[in-house]
Amino acid sequence: MRVFAVGLLLKMMMNIEVNSSNMSNIRVVNFNTGEEEVAAARTMTLQERVLQIDHIQASRLSKLTGDALEIASEGIIRHLRACARMDVNPDASAVREIIDDAINGRRVFAETSNDLLAA
Repeated sequence: MRVFAVGLLLKMMMNIEVNSSNMSNIRVVNFNTGEEEVAAARTMTLQERVLQIDHIQASRLSKLTGDALEIASEGIIRHLRACARMDVNPDASAVREIIDDAINGRRVFAETSNDLLAA
């Protein structure tokens, strides 16, 4: 149940529309024409995305439960959004630190005045 909730949270934070066939529609603006296009992509859970970054961290994330899982999920989602915004690849060492901090019960991320715009 938690994996579904984390996947749903990831979809909501990334502003992705989901249709019934488990595919998501991502709206993309073509800078050459200025027109909005829709690109279809398979819906991905947070666990699958972390697996793409580093299989060791994905294994560590899968073992978390309760508050530690929620802290790690929030931190990783913020890291992924910041990487997407800056157009860089996510860092495995950053994900490792986020999971380490979650295990120790620490929430470590930049505070902003508007959490909807936060990384």
